Amino acid sequence: MIPFQDMVKKYGKSKAVEMAVHSQRGETGAQKARKVRFGTNLKHKLCEHGIWIVENYKVRACHQCEIGRQTKLNDFKPYFNIGLGGLVESRSDEKRSAKALGLVEAG
Repeated sequence: MIPFQDMVKKYGKSKAVEMAVHSQRGETGAQKARKVRFGTNLKHKLCEHGIWIVENYKVRACHQCEIGRQTKLNDFKPYFNIGLGGLVESRSDEKRSAKALGLVEAG
């Protein structure tokens, strides 16, 4: 974890504040409400393997895409954690920093 003071030294105050404000995880309620469910407004769509996954507004599965999704790992993107007060670079770093501060995850 990079504390905010070190971020100011490394990136400058304006860039550190911008990173802290714009790198929050998750979506707001308004962003979730604006999302359109996949396939509802599409008549036809091909997947990367050339298989029709949406045909006449009906969603179908591509088995090759499903196999590819199962083998992909979830990459962690660094973000500024307000509760810890610094930039978190990995999930284990986040847990280690929280434990050092005596915090318990609420979720």
